[in-house]
Amino acid sequence: MGIPDSSSVVMSYLRTVTALTALVGTRIYGLRLPESPTLPAVVFQARGGQANPEIPDLAAPSYQFTCWGGTQREARQVYRALYDGLQGLSNQAVGDNMIVSAVEEVQGQEMIDPDTEWHFVLTFFSLLVR
Repeated sequence: MGIPDSSSVVMSYLRTVTALTALVGTRIYGLRLPESPTLPAVVFQARGGQANPEIPDLAAPSYQFTCWGGTQREARQVYRALYDGLQGLSNQAVGDNMIVSAVEEVQGQEMIDPDTEWHFVLTFFSLLVR
């Protein structure tokens, strides 16, 4: 079977989190924001993880999530919706795959981009995806 495409699984799942999509709509992106984006938005990217050769169809990636907003409050609301949708998730079917678990590794850190002065909250989650 092989290791699942965990980024596709995460994207598909996030698009079903109603509280999150109520804030960002379809503005959930992999790797980075598009040029001249509309905010609020979420960007995520795998930043590593672990592989287990004894269980080859289980991926254990760590993801960085950046929750963007036009204001600090808006960025924090996006983070909260993301957190509520992922933290403690277990055995969630996503198409032919499953998010076995999702746990926040680092609590949301409120920041301001020095170039754009946009607000964002940075967080990291560890997932198990089958």
